[in-house]
Amino acid sequence: MMRELSDWDWQPPTAIGVTGASGFIGSAVAKGLAEEGEPVVALTRSEERLRERGVSGEAVVGDLLDRDALRRLVEGSSVIYHFGGVAHLPQARQDPAEALAVNALGAVILAKLAKARRIIYASSQVVYETGGIRQGLVSEDTPLPIFQEGEVAAWIRTALETFDRLAETYLADETMTPDELRTQVRAFLDEHPIPSSVTNPYGLSKYLGEQAMATAANAVVIRMTNVYGPGDIVEDAKMALWIGKMLRDEPLTQAVGSAVWTDARQYLYIDDLVKILIKIGSLKSPPKLLVVTSPELTDSPTL
Repeated sequence: MMRELSDWDWQPPTAIGVTGASGFIGSAVAKGLAEEGEPVVALTRSEERLRERGVSGEAVVGDLLDRDALRRLVEGSSVIYHFGGVAHLPQARQDPAEALAVNALGAVILAKLAKARRIIYASSQVVYETGGIRQGLVSEDTPLPIFQEGEVAAWIRTALETFDRLAETYLADETMTPDELRTQVRAFLDEHPIPSSVTNPYGLSKYLGEQAMATAANAVVIRMTNVYGPGDIVEDAKMALWIGKMLRDEPLTQAVGSAVWTDARQYLYIDDLVKILIKIGSLKSPPKLLVVTSPELTDSPTL
């Protein structure tokens, strides 16, 4: 059943943390929060890029495996929007260990540090595609058969148990470095290769991040569909690439990354997404999982 955001009680947050704040969605949310008068603490690997994106507020320089940077972010925030991570399928396919380390293990670490603070975790519609749902409208109740059954489900349980132990060790042992964490993840994959039925390591890493959030005291998982609009980077701006194809009278049937242009997909404009995410962050008792999307499918002839 569809529910309106007003169905849940409202509670204004105080300081807001944003990871991935120099990326497309993270920077848009950080700027939207600032426009609402909220103080922002932004985790970024480059303060220069953060400022180029127009994000103000306090900058914490570091990545998602930097325990000191994460602690600074968490300690300065009552609500954390988590957009950081390996965000592109080609990167994840080229280096699945890095995708798992940053997107999955990084989420486990953040969940442990956050304690009772709210986390808004940005997941993706890719979990549906990777989980076995190839077409049609999706909802919070849509099953993910590949993730939830058989060999893959057993692999996911083993991965989460391993990452939980690694996170506990990392947070307790101040001498352990992020590079050592990455080495441990690579060793795990050597011993436990990703099952062959999982065709998209990015989608797997995001699903593992969702499962990590399930252990947090106050986390909301947001599965977003195809987001487009100003600020999207060229190599990932599928809508801009499609429009260019149409202007040149070229067919829309070839693939870019994992997206086949003849597929029907749900699209979401960045400004609409920002408004929804800010509202979700201020709800008193939001659900644990929300799909944020447009209400209909758009195919290439419609485009």
